[in-house]
Amino acid sequence: MSTSVIIATLVSMILWGVGGVFDKLALNAMRGLSPVTAVMARMPFAVLVVGGAGWYMGMWDDLRMMEPMTFIYLGVSALLAAVLGQVAYFFAAGGGEISKVVVFTSAWPLVTVFVAAAWLGESLAWQKLLGTALVIGGLIVLTAFGKTAQNYDGTVTDAAEGEASS
Repeated sequence: MSTSVIIATLVSMILWGVGGVFDKLALNAMRGLSPVTAVMARMPFAVLVVGGAGWYMGMWDDLRMMEPMTFIYLGVSALLAAVLGQVAYFFAAGGGEISKVVVFTSAWPLVTVFVAAAWLGESLAWQKLLGTALVIGGLIVLTAFGKTAQNYDGTVTDAAEGEASS
């Protein structure tokens, strides 16, 4: 990977990592409101920022140069990831420990590896399979130890005892 790709990857990792904490703070502050409401409140901010940046950088004309099929692919991507995935993530983040939920949701590349192999014909080289196995092993470690869940109101429930504490 080039230096610029590595830097962009690290910046993305840091921003998504810190963003997850703010997601949890917002869900705790919502005191039992539906996580769908959180997604509804969050999306306009993203649209305004991206739209404004695109306008400022003169990229609105680029939209006219895109093929119709590109819009369909992006629409499906938005529906799956930006809408349905976000709603599912917010439900999980509202009821679980954000540090575990984010690790699990960040394992989405596992799905991409296998779907890309099946649909795009990408290879399943031993490095990809080994990396996949290591990620799955990490997820198993996370679920095998520490059976607690955080409720929407911020209390923690011990799954074994079913008792809530603050």
